[in-house]
Amino acid sequence: MLDIHWLNTFVTLARLQHFGQTATELHMTQPNVSLHLKNLEQATRVKLIERSPFRLTQAGERLLQSAERAINELQLCQSDLNALNQHSQGTLAIAASDILSRLLLIQPFQRFKQAFPGIDLTLFNTTSDQAAELVKTGRADLGFVMAQKRSEPLSYTELQQVTWCALGHGLARWQGRARVGVDERKSDPQDEPTLILLGHDTRTRALIDPSL
Repeated sequence: MLDIHWLNTFVTLARLQHFGQTATELHMTQPNVSLHLKNLEQATRVKLIERSPFRLTQAGERLLQSAERAINELQLCQSDLNALNQHSQGTLAIAASDILSRLLLIQPFQRFKQAFPGIDLTLFNTTSDQAAELVKTGRADLGFVMAQKRSEPLSYTELQQVTWCALGHGLARWQGRARVGVDERKSDPQDEPTLILLGHDTRTRALIDPSL
């Protein structure tokens, strides 16, 4: 019998392709990740990955498909059991980008915990792309993202239009000088606006880049 924890570790490792990052995401030690993989290979009697460079073997690709389906089925089963129990007890895993967590979700999560103390609530604080991936692979029940990716085979519901702007030091002076037609070559570099961007792996940056 294949242990579900071994399968979950294998699915995460296949996605991240890095033992250290897998250990961090699953709150494990790296030796335990290696041990789960070793146990899985011994139980299946096949080699599942090649390490240098990292790639799944043919057997690993087959097991990955079955493991993802198994984990998804268990997630659905847990959701059904929670519904039968009127949500008085159970688990709920939510994935959200850091920006949405900070701006929109902290107070609703606090109210939810007060209203449903029997629900074990887990929050994955990550990027929008990673949040969508966690939902797609069944590690999260619900995800909050900045915008939908057309390629994602998930169900999306728009909750709120988010509009925001980061203002840099000297922006007001720069706008004033521009209105009166001051020669930019004579302007003080400190009067130039400051543009702060997020990392390239964030959905917000993916939305900003085409506009720039």
